[in-house]
Amino acid sequence: MIISGKKQQRQHLEYFLGLESLKVVKAYKYLGLDFEDSLRWTLTRQRLVAKAKGRSAMLSKALSEGLSLKAAEVIWWSMIVPVLNYGSELWGAAKCNEVEKVQLEVGKRLLGVSKKTASVVVRGELGWWSMRAQRDMKRLMYWARLIRMDDSRLVKRVYRTRREKAGKRISDWCTEVHKTLTSLGLGHIWDTEEVGSEKDWKSLIKVSIQAREEKEWIEEMKKLPKLRTYQQLKFVLEREEYLETIMDNEQRRRVTALRGGTNSLRIEVGRWKGESLQDRTCTLCAKREIEDEAHVLMCCSAYARERMELYKNIQIATDYDLNSMRGDQEWLLHTLIGIGCEQRRKRHLIQLEVAKFVEVMFRKRARILDRIQDHVDTRD
Repeated sequence: MIISGKKQQRQHLEYFLGLESLKVVKAYKYLGLDFEDSLRWTLTRQRLVAKAKGRSAMLSKALSEGLSLKAAEVIWWSMIVPVLNYGSELWGAAKCNEVEKVQLEVGKRLLGVSKKTASVVVRGELGWWSMRAQRDMKRLMYWARLIRMDDSRLVKRVYRTRREKAGKRISDWCTEVHKTLTSLGLGHIWDTEEVGSEKDWKSLIKVSIQAREEKEWIEEMKKLPKLRTYQQLKFVLEREEYLETIMDNEQRRRVTALRGGTNSLRIEVGRWKGESLQDRTCTLCAKREIEDEAHVLMCCSAYARERMELYKNIQIATDYDLNSMRGDQEWLLHTLIGIGCEQRRKRHLIQLEVAKFVEVMFRKRARILDRIQDHVDTRD
């Protein structure tokens, strides 16, 4: 049989190249990245997210078996974050909600808090940047390396050609770098390209990204009414000391939930049920006050004995007489679950005593509410 035309040419080419077949592919994997014919990075992100989720599942199992918070964070930063950020110098400008979701899920597991806990609380307690900010850091570090390269390098020549056309396309790497610099208040450096040494540049963009992240974090926090107490306690996006001070996982979890507003108090549960604010009063005392974080910590008579013991232990450990400061509830709230105490050692002692009180308080509250419910059921 004689084969002619395009089919013959194709077979000759396949034979010459040693290929069984020639196919036009829509994506090609190279150095761990999927280059798509659409010039998107969807496949890369999906694959990295899937890999990171697999590792985070192993981390969750280790946490359930008693892994410490400190060790868990080491695993997060060394084994999961590098996966999520792999190659992000190239693809990192894209909006990646799925990547942010992985970080928030891991953060909630580390803190042991409810899935309903606000993302700003998770990042605020751990002091974490968003994943977008981490990618911005990597991309700007790579951009500075490009600037420092010799003009004879091929990658530098390609960059120069693309830079001249920045802003003329909807999606362009150079344009995204320019936008990122502008968002950090460093737009002038795009024009001057005065990036300095690697160390100085890293320090500059780290401070700039921290300022941007903190500003956006505060703005997001102000939008959530449930963070009424958190807004009084937290002003800086940095890791909280009590995460290292309080070693008991249950006590630490309850303190985080109390600070972050996602707990079983009436002010939160009533919000879920659609109750008006004035109706979310404490059912355990006769003060008719809204049962919020400040009420159970400093006012509710149901925990008077436990509170007296708390103040006594704090005075023994620190010489602070909290009873004499009952009139200044703002100061007292900051001292108990904030950073009102300036001395680090005394602050840690207070955190330990408060953690014990919070655990006992919530357990006692649950017992009383169960008895009340049993009594109601019996009458019915």
